[in-house]
Amino acid sequence: MNKYKILPFLNTALIIGLAIFCATMLLDKKAPIAYVNNVKLFNEFQMTKEMRAIGERQMQEKSKTLDDLVSNYQSIEDKTSETAKNIQNKIITLNKELQEFQQGYFNSVNEKITDRLDAYLKEFGKAKDLKLILGSNILYAKDAIDITDEALLYVNERYSGLQLK
Repeated sequence: MNKYKILPFLNTALIIGLAIFCATMLLDKKAPIAYVNNVKLFNEFQMTKEMRAIGERQMQEKSKTLDDLVSNYQSIEDKTSETAKNIQNKIITLNKELQEFQQGYFNSVNEKITDRLDAYLKEFGKAKDLKLILGSNILYAKDAIDITDEALLYVNERYSGLQLK
């Protein structure tokens, strides 16, 4: 019974301790907490731009081949002929391959980009002596702790091969 009587005091002490910690962090002008806008960081990262351009070129090439097959099929008068059926099967197959390529390529690329960004942001956080970098689902934060532009500059320079200190 005695151990249950102490729980309210223990909870109160923990809440007060947490409140003091949070107040200390918020009052610190150079708080070791910052956040980045994940969407902006991802979309403006040079690797993202390059990999998207490569994927889009490959998609265009595959789409052109598909478009050529569709044109050939449309030019055939007898749609029941063996040639028409073969082209129609190639169109179906190529369309499926195109969709699988698109999904697979962009999923794979997004994972590689995210892994690279994570590694660079860890380096960046250590270099800036940050204790915490927040990302997704920030509903409000003061502009003073938004390090998106600075982080973007860092990751793009790091990606281009510069060794930063």
